[in-house]
Amino acid sequence: METKIGTKKHRLYIFLVLWFVSSSYNFAQTEDLVITKLFQDSYHTIKSMRHANSIYLDKLMISGNDPTIPGAIVANGVGLISLCIADAMYKKTSDAINWEPNAAAFVDTTLLKFIEFRNNMAINTKGLFRRYFDIHTGRKYKDWTDEYSTIDNAIFAMGLIYCKNYFSDNLSIVNNVNTLLGSMDFSAAISDDSLSLYMVLDSSGHGITSTITRPFNEYMIVAWLAKNLSALKSGYNKSQFYWNTYYSNPKSNLIPKPNYWGYELISDGGFISDFIPLFTYYYCHYYKNNIDYMDYFNNARKADSLWWTKAYPGINSYEWGLGAGDNPGGGYSANAIDNNSIGIVSPQIMSGFLPIYAQGKSDLKTLYNKGTGLSVYQLPSDTSRRFLWRYSHTNTSQRCTYVQAVDFSTMLYGLASLPEYLGPDFFDSCNNISPTETDVKVINNTIPLYCSLKQNYPNPFNPTTTISFDISSKSFVSLKIYDILGKEISVLILKELSAGLYACQWNTQGLASGIYFYHLQVHETTGEQAGSFVETKKLILIR
Repeated sequence: METKIGTKKHRLYIFLVLWFVSSSYNFAQTEDLVITKLFQDSYHTIKSMRHANSIYLDKLMISGNDPTIPGAIVANGVGLISLCIADAMYKKTSDAINWEPNAAAFVDTTLLKFIEFRNNMAINTKGLFRRYFDIHTGRKYKDWTDEYSTIDNAIFAMGLIYCKNYFSDNLSIVNNVNTLLGSMDFSAAISDDSLSLYMVLDSSGHGITSTITRPFNEYMIVAWLAKNLSALKSGYNKSQFYWNTYYSNPKSNLIPKPNYWGYELISDGGFISDFIPLFTYYYCHYYKNNIDYMDYFNNARKADSLWWTKAYPGINSYEWGLGAGDNPGGGYSANAIDNNSIGIVSPQIMSGFLPIYAQGKSDLKTLYNKGTGLSVYQLPSDTSRRFLWRYSHTNTSQRCTYVQAVDFSTMLYGLASLPEYLGPDFFDSCNNISPTETDVKVINNTIPLYCSLKQNYPNPFNPTTTISFDISSKSFVSLKIYDILGKEISVLILKELSAGLYACQWNTQGLASGIYFYHLQVHETTGEQAGSFVETKKLILIR
């Protein structure tokens, strides 16, 4: 029966919808000035690793002077994501001192530099960049090992995807990201028998046998990128098999599940640093949206905290975090349960778990201790900015010399995910890899006189519907689906098309009944009407 506008039933419905929307989006907690400063200064810690030529260095020297710091492909993935965060916070606060009013321009200059490297053949045959490189050429850095790390490139690729999703209205960024991603083939990391994954490829794009790794670890991100490869690529089938064998279902897949004091975890044979579940949480869309993986994520946090009380009886409850990075006193380590002999506390791990552990805010504030805590370091370029980094519980006089971009990254991500800032959905929307590109069919090559968006047919529909549109000249076309709250649900088209009449299907498998919107943007790349057409229409899914 039709509900008439103005009836009590309808007004109650509208009230409940508005209440739901309000309660969903106005959930920010009271902003804490200490946490806010940590957040701001954490961004500037990453920013301090950005060289004048737009490339991010592997690390920042906290004390002394070390001229031997190369560019690192993983640091540039972190840097690109940090710019998305800084742009979102600038738009939220209009604070041009602590955040970034020119973030989009910074992103584009970094992308253009890597396109320059790519065009100068500073990549291997699978489009992967060197792990460490000369920031001016992208080629081998001095006499350092020349290797193409699959996980480091995967995090760089996720940085590209973050920028493509976050700056989706910036055609230059989208096109430059597509150029870089289009060269990268992560199926090369999967062995031909579909059972192993390579940590390092050679210059010819072949896996180095001595670097085979077992799941489960941070290489889930590599497998996820390979899994989302276009079905037209030669490595598609082996990538699907590898993903389905090891990662699709953590409860039943063939991966070790060690148990620590009643907390079951997943690993590649032994519990490793907590950057593993944190990286997969922030970089792999599938991980965060899988209930079983999130159970393991919670267990990892609990096992970490509990280990400290057993390894160091009487330790303060706010001292925990099994991470990786520069060691206080020198060296580098990835610490873990039963592998942390000098009790290195990693605050970036505490921050990374903030989406599921509210107590972490208090722990970070206590460590900070008004800027005088054991884990507080100063930026050499601006001593008024302080950040939290690693220290030794057993020898508090030892200090770190460096802070590495990739190891520090979850400090920034965790703080950004707090509801009073950007919230966890920020990452969920930015790290979503578009599914295999929708099949777009040319219905008619006749050049239309103008652009238009047709009403989908059928409408209402279940489970698929067809969307048609005209474009009058060669254009970059974006066709996206949004739900009633404005959240992006699917990217159907994001590519350049010639003039003509086109049609594509939207398959709604797994979505609930309701009202959705499809949004077409046509930016002409020829002629004088660039960016001339934008239109949105409503469609209705009925199960």
